[in-house]
Amino acid sequence: QPQTPYLLLQLKTQQWSDWYNVHDPSTDHSDWETYENITNSGLQICDKRLFIDCRAVHFPDMDFNDYKTQTGQVVSCDVDYGLICKVEDQSRPPRKCFDYKIRVFSPTTTNPCITYEWSDWYNVHDPSTDHSDWETYENITNSGLQICDKRLFIDCRAVHFPDMDFNDYKTQTGQVVSCDVDYGLICKVEDQSRPPRKCHDYEIRPDQTNPCITYEWSDWYNVHDPSTDHS
Repeated sequence: QPQTPYLLLQLKTQQWSDWYNVHDPSTDHSDWETYENITNSGLQICDKRLFIDCRAVHFPDMDFNDYKTQTGQVVSCDVDYGLICKVEDQSRPPRKCFDYKIRVFSPTTTNPCITYEWSDWYNVHDPSTDHSDWETYENITNSGLQICDKRLFIDCRAVHFPDMDFNDYKTQTGQVVSCDVDYGLICKVEDQSRPPRKCHDYEIRPDQTNPCITYEWSDWYNVHDPSTDHS
């Protein structure tokens, strides 16, 4: 399971934390935006985190993987510890780390009783039929499968490269394909300009979360005996 499942997550913005940027890379040419450094700086951060979003401070609207590819920066963004960029790992000029910031998604801060789980993988359209791939929610339900109708995020991947980051796969293959929490995945053969000029095979999984979770009553509580004081 990827650490940051295709962070076009389109999660509700109020469920993300604020951006953290506590280490100044001008001091040592590295950048350590770790949870430890964040808490050591006096800031608070939820200790139960589902996802992490990392950005370059000076290019906040640019996809993190695209930024790494274009700049050659060697930097890790991991939900387990935060972001780490070491000056000794940089081989491309200026051979130092740029400035980064992170934010985490911690739904437990708003409702600790909600459980967040991935659905099964869906792969209902065969691209060999028309050289496109339509892994949309509509096609999934039309195929007879069930899917939650309230979704916060989506994970997309290539069927034959399941361990590869989705953005990296698109960059390396030149595939024009959209992965969107609002509708699923769409790849159109007419959009493909790089050989073999047809869509590869993809699969998706959305989350199964509130309000699609099931609600259950707790046990009955009866801790006070009114016979003791008639209250």
